[in-house]
Amino acid sequence: NNIGCTLYELNQLTQAKEYFEDTLRIQRIMLRTNPQAEKVLISIATTLSNIASIQLRWEMYEEASVALEESLLIQQSVLGDDHMAVLNTIENIEQIIDCSVNIKEFSNELTYVQEELENWIK
Repeated sequence: NNIGCTLYELNQLTQAKEYFEDTLRIQRIMLRTNPQAEKVLISIATTLSNIASIQLRWEMYEEASVALEESLLIQQSVLGDDHMAVLNTIENIEQIIDCSVNIKEFSNELTYVQEELENWIK
């Protein structure tokens, strides 16, 4: 996860995502055998959030939302609903929803303008 974070900071997002995905696979294997499951679960939630950050940078809003929702479920089960990490994840999901709404509105406006231009040209 640390290598992925370093690559993210260096804006090497493709490599960072690969490291995060490898980390996630390892963490899920560890979860099956680790007696300290809560720590592993929180690590998984963090890795999912890191993957979502990259997906957001790539404007992959639906994928980021799925990763954040999984992260949120894990966080809530381990930390409870009032923990700061849970509240931050909820806020990030809300921002994705807001962004998606803005993109749809912009797309609708753009379609309208294109239709008006086509009508004006005719």
